[in-house]
Amino acid sequence: MSIDLSFTKDPEWKTQRENIWNQWSASLKTSLTKKDFSIVEHFFMTGEEKPEYKLSDGALLDYFPIQSKQGWNYVFENMVVNSREYRDFLNDALQDRSNVNLFPHKAPYELARWDYFLGETFEPTITSRVPIAGEKVTLELDPYNVFCRIAPGFTGFLEYDNKSGEWPKWVQRADYFWSLWPVFSDEDFFSESRAVAKSLRFISRLLKFISGEKVYEFDDPNQTRPKFLKMMEEKLDELYPQLCPKLQALWDETKAKKAALTK
Repeated sequence: MSIDLSFTKDPEWKTQRENIWNQWSASLKTSLTKKDFSIVEHFFMTGEEKPEYKLSDGALLDYFPIQSKQGWNYVFENMVVNSREYRDFLNDALQDRSNVNLFPHKAPYELARWDYFLGETFEPTITSRVPIAGEKVTLELDPYNVFCRIAPGFTGFLEYDNKSGEWPKWVQRADYFWSLWPVFSDEDFFSESRAVAKSLRFISRLLKFISGEKVYEFDDPNQTRPKFLKMMEEKLDELYPQLCPKLQALWDETKAKKAALTK
């Protein structure tokens, strides 16, 4: 598999790329020698590895000049040496890297990274698009673990002032999150699993915003939170027949509280 990196020689692109490098690379100087630092910078600017220094698989994926399906496919198939990096890259894609000041080399590609792995709704099994370290990788996803990784994006969106941007990736891909709710069963409310218990706590926090028991206390000039909460309410009404009885009862209680508070 080949890839065209000739654009990295374009002066305008190089200037933009250098600006991105200078925004965040200072932290690397504390852990790399001057020579190794220059080698990493060379890869960031050109996509070319040097034999005297092996970048980690995560760095190869994060620093490659093409941050898209094409680029990640190329790195996975031709550069990554440990197939476990596929799961690590997925887990990173589920986290918040939207802060341009902290992650200028990642933030613009939040949605692209998400879409590289995930479809519109939850699927318990995903397979790598290309062979990694010689063979395709298949992951079995625990829905509760995935729920716990995504839910903080929604609670953070409602509880903190624009920490994840005006309309973060989770909200833009909210159907994936809603598709996890029918996974819960009545038995989960008595489960000793930490992930299950944590998931249910996230649900409780989110529903308090619907009922009006919790409100965000910061400026929201474009009213993105009310729009999201209305979308959430409509979606849970739609999902109601698929929810377990205990979740149905929780949703009924939430709407009753909202009605009482808005009288």
